[in-house]
Amino acid sequence: MKIPLSRQRGLTLLEMLVVFLLVALLSTLLIQGIGYFLGQYQAVQRFQGRLNAGLATYTWFSESVEAMIPYTQSAKKFQGNARSFTGTSMQALGVEPGLPVEISWTLSEDDNGEVLFQYQEEGQENWNIPALADADVFEYADTSLNWHESWPPVNNNLDLVPSMIRLLNRRQEVVWLVKVVLYPRPVPDYRVPR
Repeated sequence: MKIPLSRQRGLTLLEMLVVFLLVALLSTLLIQGIGYFLGQYQAVQRFQGRLNAGLATYTWFSESVEAMIPYTQSAKKFQGNARSFTGTSMQALGVEPGLPVEISWTLSEDDNGEVLFQYQEEGQENWNIPALADADVFEYADTSLNWHESWPPVNNNLDLVPSMIRLLNRRQEVVWLVKVVLYPRPVPDYRVPR
């Protein structure tokens, strides 16, 4: 049986245009939503990357400082000022742990006034490490927990490494604080007695 043409049902041109318009509108909203979430994801990834870099820098700094040892040789004694310090560490970053290596940490500024944080091991090139926001000066604590801008302090005749080193920002707030844990005073012989 054949249905007459007047009773056949189909989509008119106007109905097809409305469907295409709705599909285009929904597609646009979907693409915008995906773009927004991808942008948020990338922002979180950038933040996490900066956080991981800061954590790695702090870990490198704290491990090398915690393992500082005093040396009685004047060439290897711990010395520091507000912008840098040099000493002997048992946890240098580029060599086998447990070997005494002279290291230095330095704060400097580039041409734009941004703080550069640099690490150097004896006989090696400087490593530029991710900069710290507002890092400004180092300070050194003696065994009585008095803070000094340079090391060794003028009133201290003992061959000591500081008991703590802290990094302050421009507002004089503590950015990092690390305690020297191995040997606060010189030891004549590091070997185990027999």
